[in-house]
Amino acid sequence: MTIDIIIVWLYNEIRGIYVAKKHPFQVYLDDRQFEALKFIARQKEVPVAYIIRESVAKYLSEIPAEDDPGMQLIELGNSGKGDIAEKHDNYLIRHSRDR
Repeated sequence: MTIDIIIVWLYNEIRGIYVAKKHPFQVYLDDRQFEALKFIARQKEVPVAYIIRESVAKYLSEIPAEDDPGMQLIELGNSGKGDIAEKHDNYLIRHSRDR
């Protein structure tokens, strides 16, 4: 490992930043928003992108459960059978044979 990689790794470990796959995303901010982000990033000694990712994570974590799009998946496949959790393999095998 080069010294640069070690420094980045230590920085991330100390700050609790865990590397995950990131997707590039372009967003337009007005001058006031951008300057505020740069100020906060300088104060915390982190990149502006980090502040944005943390802000998005906080926003998403505060969505009430009933408004969470993932909650729409509950009962999406309601079959009326009460033993799906115990016998899901049998149902899947039977379904694949019927096709």
